[in-house]
Amino acid sequence: MLLKPSIFHDYDIRAIMGEDLDEEGVEKIAAGLVEMFHPKVVAIGYDMRTTSPQIYQALLKGLKGKVKEIWDLGLISTDMSYFVAGYYSGVDLVIMITASHNPAEFNGMKITRGGAYPVGGKDGLYQLRDLLIKGFVPSIKLNYFTQAVNKDVWSDWIKENLKLIDLPKMKHFKVVIDAGNSMAGYFIPKFQKYLPNLEVIPLFFELDGSFPNHIPNPLLPSAIKTVQEKVKEEKADLGVLFDGDGDRMFLMDGKGRLFSGTQTTALLAEHLLDKYPRSLILHNIVTGRVVKDVVEAKGGKVEITPVGHSNIKRIMRRTGALFGGEHSGHYFYRQLYYADNAILSFLLALEYASLSGLSFAQLYDKYNKYPQSGEINFRVDDKKKVIEDIKNHFSSNAKRVLDFDGVRLDYDDYWFNVRASNTQPLLRLNMEADNEEILKQHLAEVLDFLEKEEAERVEE
Repeated sequence: MLLKPSIFHDYDIRAIMGEDLDEEGVEKIAAGLVEMFHPKVVAIGYDMRTTSPQIYQALLKGLKGKVKEIWDLGLISTDMSYFVAGYYSGVDLVIMITASHNPAEFNGMKITRGGAYPVGGKDGLYQLRDLLIKGFVPSIKLNYFTQAVNKDVWSDWIKENLKLIDLPKMKHFKVVIDAGNSMAGYFIPKFQKYLPNLEVIPLFFELDGSFPNHIPNPLLPSAIKTVQEKVKEEKADLGVLFDGDGDRMFLMDGKGRLFSGTQTTALLAEHLLDKYPRSLILHNIVTGRVVKDVVEAKGGKVEITPVGHSNIKRIMRRTGALFGGEHSGHYFYRQLYYADNAILSFLLALEYASLSGLSFAQLYDKYNKYPQSGEINFRVDDKKKVIEDIKNHFSSNAKRVLDFDGVRLDYDDYWFNVRASNTQPLLRLNMEADNEEILKQHLAEVLDFLEKEEAERVEE
């Protein structure tokens, strides 16, 4: 049996199939989930990866006799799995088979409890890891006649998303969409018949888990370059890139400029505050200051959270926040169970452009207020020590120090955050400043300090 402890992460289970995890290990995970959460009804969906069918079959085998009913959701996006967990009261646990934007040899699982509560590292994944690695004997002997049923959730999913958009006010848009041979190529056509003003120029819509064109990561240069060229060639209004499991979305304007997660968070926050005034907006610790500027100008409130979907969802529930945005391209909505939702984010962006009368190039300029370093990654021997050293060295003149996810230090004219990656053995640095000169000066200072700490800069 292959079941390495390293496959359990803060947000999901992610493994190289055949090296870190095999079918017997998947069966063990299924049994462990039953032991921990005692579900009666389990829903399983999957993406287009080549190993998804074998993981699905192994889950069925591991759950058989231990639960009353299994829903086969078929091919879905990850944000649909969250919807299933929130929308259908009868489901106790949803397992999404995916490895997000990782290369083809990876696969894994994202797990959600009924009510759309994520199962992250602190919510049970690490406890599950420890239970399985130690070995366990089921505490309750179960012998159900397990019924497996096909469950089509597409009509409910489409209906609930479109309810949040004013379709008659949607203007015509010509848009290049790069699906990366992944799930967006499956769900965009299902929405298109309800969006008569949306003219789609498809790139790589054919589902293919070997990813023959590029890895389905919207931030890869290969993906960005392809969309840039097509947007300019077609004179499109915008481009859109989705990741492998379809829960992240990045906009590109008609000039081929990619919106950052910060810019899109600001755009969506402004639009939603027009609809729901004086609401609370969340953004993670890496997201830039333009979000705060926009929210406060609209009379809303803003709160900073740690990075990660399970963290932001937990805080949204506690505070009742309307919307949350992450620099990574995840956007979360109170109306849909505090879960991230890429297709709704895309539709809301189109709606805002329609109502504002602004082109996506104008929207890019509007929210491109502060220059950013982009994410810079480092390999270090002791991540905690380096973060603490940075905090001690740079905090004396800071106006604000946030230390709940690495450390973020805010000054009058710039800020920066250094945090440990939750999915890789790296430190990640992000900086933003009032202008390029200030950014260059202070980035050099931090990079010089990290060099003295023997941090090795790496490209992901």
